[in-house]
This record gives sequence, structure tokens and C-alpha cells, in this order.
Amino acid sequence: MALRAKWSLRVDELPTRLALGDTADGVQPVLVSLLIEGLAPDEPGRQEDCFDAAPVCDWITGEWPKSAATPLIETRVNQLLLFLFAHDKRVQNAWVALVRPDVPSRAARITIERSASRSQFQLRLRDSSR
Repeated sequence: MALRAKWSLRVDELPTRLALGDTADGVQPVLVSLLIEGLAPDEPGRQEDCFDAAPVCDWITGEWPKSAATPLIETRVNQLLLFLFAHDKRVQNAWVALVRPDVPSRAARITIERSASRSQFQLRLRDSSR
């Protein structure tokens, strides 16, 4: 009988470009960090037993930038959380942070973060699968 263990996958400061704001030229650089946690076999025997960063990173850098502009970066945080929970059913908790390195301010960076559990996103997941 295979035992299950809590595993984590972390991605730090993956660069992408997202349309933010109400203008057509609102595409901005964003650094994406995330941490997902969930249960998987304690001794994985094949790739499918493991959390795989490649499809997550591919979506963040390839598909997500093609989505429509949104005025709020918080909307982008929720989109990423929704993707993470929908992509892998084993993910039970996720934390994401989006950094806008080019925002003019007194701070070196401005970061928006959110953590959520799968149960907090269940209604959104059901709606997205329709």
C-alpha cells in the first residue's frame, strides 16, 4: 500500500507579461511566484506521481499572457489560483505572489499576494468546468 505525503512545489519570480489596465498598451512585466501543496505518494515511482512545474510555467508564460486585459492585478492573482486548483486535483493549498517591478513608487517592488485552500475555490472550480 502506497503511503501519501505532503509535497510542495515552489516557483520563484518567473517572468511573464500580462495585460493590466484599461488601455491596449497595458501589457506589463510581472514576476510570478507560487507555492502549491498537496498529497502525493511518499515514494513516487513515475513522473505522474509528482507535481510538475513545466505545464504550470508553460501556462504562466504562454497561455495566460494571451488572456484579456483586466484593470486589477488582484484579478490576475485569482486567475492563477483558479488555474492551479483546476490543473492538478491533488493541490490542496496554494500561495501566489505577483510582482510589478516597473511600477513607479518609492518601493523597489510592489507585490500582491494571496493564499487559498481548494475548499475556498470549490464554487469557482465548478463554474469553470461548465
